[in-house]
Amino acid sequence: MRVAMLAPLVAGAIWLLMIGLIEDWDPRLMFADFVIGASVMLLAVVAVTVVVQVFDAHRSDRRIYMSEKRKAVITLMDRPDHGWWEFSNHVVKTVGCHCGEELRDAMSVPLQAAATAAGISIYGKAANEKVQNLYIEQFKTWGLEKIDKPHKYGVIWRPKPAASVDPEPETITP
Repeated sequence: MRVAMLAPLVAGAIWLLMIGLIEDWDPRLMFADFVIGASVMLLAVVAVTVVVQVFDAHRSDRRIYMSEKRKAVITLMDRPDHGWWEFSNHVVKTVGCHCGEELRDAMSVPLQAAATAAGISIYGKAANEKVQNLYIEQFKTWGLEKIDKPHKYGVIWRPKPAASVDPEPETITP
């Protein structure tokens, strides 16, 4: 991410330097060019940061899923050091709508099946206690649990171990 953020900063600095060399050094023009150049650099950094941070598109250990209505996104991150997949959802278009809940409902069955097959837990961070309780209520049939480490309002689902089936004992006939 740091390298991606350097590109607009370097481009903006070169642009400001070129304007300074080309202009007639009129202080009013230089100030206006500086303000425009600084604004362009800031907007470029914000745009790169939003794409990289919010959607985590730069990491190979992340998977991104989008709802059919293209209003919500789920990011699934592999955390091998903790032994779980970290789950986060982002509402893309309308703040405060329930698209995240709709997307979690749609993704819950395949996500749980994949995690069970891999034998790995699913971890999520809630923004506050109200959201944490909403997650627990939505997935109460899963057996979702509250967890306070590494995040105060975390929730985790642990797969149940596969039931071991003992083979029937062989009967010995005389």
